[in-house]
Amino acid sequence: MLFIRRLHGAFMVAAWIGAASCGILLARYFKKTWVGSQCCGKDLWFVFHRFFMVLTWVLTVAGVVLMLVELKGLSAIPIDKNPHALLGGISTILCFLNPFMALCRPAPDAKSRPIFNWSHWFVGNAAQILGIVAIFYAIELPKASLPTWMNWVVVAFVAFHVLAHLALSLHEKYVSRPTVGPLEGLAGAGLGMFSSSREQRQHEMYAMREIGMSNSPMYMEGKLEPKGGSFRRTMLGLYLVINWLFTAVLVVIVVLAPIEDYLKNWSLK
Repeated sequence: MLFIRRLHGAFMVAAWIGAASCGILLARYFKKTWVGSQCCGKDLWFVFHRFFMVLTWVLTVAGVVLMLVELKGLSAIPIDKNPHALLGGISTILCFLNPFMALCRPAPDAKSRPIFNWSHWFVGNAAQILGIVAIFYAIELPKASLPTWMNWVVVAFVAFHVLAHLALSLHEKYVSRPTVGPLEGLAGAGLGMFSSSREQRQHEMYAMREIGMSNSPMYMEGKLEPKGGSFRRTMLGLYLVINWLFTAVLVVIVVLAPIEDYLKNWSLK
C-alpha cells in the first residue's frame, strides 16, 4: 500500500534527521549544561539524549517493520541499482544494537570506559550517517514519487547540522575554557591526587562520590557549569526549532508525494 510506504519514509525522516540529530548533539556538547538539575536521578542532558535516541529506535524499528510487511520480505531492487535497502538495513542494525550497548556501560572509572565511549560514539554516528545517505537514495526510488529537488532540502539540512556542530565545537574550544580551580591548582603544583586531565578529573570525582565526599569543595568545583552556558542553550533552542522545521517540511513532502500534483491541485481550487 502507498500509505505504508509513505509512513515508512516519514518515520525514517523523523528518526534520522529529527530525533537522532538532536540526541547526538546533546550528548556531544551539553554534558556540562544544566549542572545540578536532574530528573529521576539523571542529569538533564542524559534524560533529553535518551528520549531522542529511544524515539529514534522506536521510529526506525517501526519503519522497518512496516516495509517488511509491505514487501512481504526484503527489497527486490538490486543493490547495484539502488543501495537504499542495504544502507537502511545496516543503519537499522546499528541503531537496534546501540541501546543494548548502552545498558552494558561500564563505570566512569573503569579501564574499559574509553573503549565503550568510542564504540558507542562510532555506532551511533555511523547509524545516523548511513540513515541520511539512505534517505538520499530513497529519493531516487520510482515508487517513492519524491521530487528531485528534495535532495537540496536534505543537503541544506546536512549543511545546517554541520555548521551547528562547528559553531559549538569552536565555542567549546576557544570560549568555554574552564577557569583554574582547586583541582587544577593542586595538579599544577604537583600536590595531592588531582590531575588536570579531563578524563582523570572525571575518575576522581566518581571516586570522591563513591566514598561520600560529594559535599567537598573539590567535588563541587568539578560540578560547576563552565562559562558559555547561555550560548549553548541559545544554540540548542535555535537548533531544535530549525531542525524540527526541516523535519516537518521533509515529512510533508514524503507523506503528500507526489507533492507537485498535490500543490497543483491545491492551487487550482
